[in-house]
Amino acid sequence: MIKNILWKGLATESLEYCSVYYKEALSVRSAVVGRYEQLPFKVDYEVEMDRDWNMKSVEIRSSLCNMDQRIALQYDGLGHWYSENKVWKHLDGCTDIDISVSPFTNTLPVNRLQMAVGETQEISVVYIDIPKFRIAQERQRYSRLDAHTYRFTNNEGDFTADIVVDDDGLVAHYPTLFDRILIRD
Repeated sequence: MIKNILWKGLATESLEYCSVYYKEALSVRSAVVGRYEQLPFKVDYEVEMDRDWNMKSVEIRSSLCNMDQRIALQYDGLGHWYSENKVWKHLDGCTDIDISVSPFTNTLPVNRLQMAVGETQEISVVYIDIPKFRIAQERQRYSRLDAHTYRFTNNEGDFTADIVVDDDGLVAHYPTLFDRILIRD
């Protein structure tokens, strides 16, 4: 099965076309185009996970005006991230990724954690700030408010949003940042 999703970025004036492939393992292929501070950007990313939404790898190619960047990270399932010949020690303990220009990456902890209504969990994620191409560890908190709503809070606690997901845990509405405008099998 394949889910094809189109999201509109509200803050970045972007569009994302994302395909989620449900097979023996899960994989995602996505492309985002938009504008950041009057500069055009394009991001292509691929994510590989197991059937329980545990990360395996991510590859991101981005272009902000005339500056191209690429990163490919693998996850060993034990809290360690690496790329080619480099170990990313400052990312130790991260279980998920968060790509700044995509709501898809909020689906990862929503599906992986399988929280009950009323439950809250804190996680460490590899935060990838696309416009600045900064890669850092960030603490995040998810609280399940009801069957389809999760309260997201960043590590400083200065940003909170009640994210609405569908029955598959895919983001439908992320206040002030993203709205899903289409989904098809």
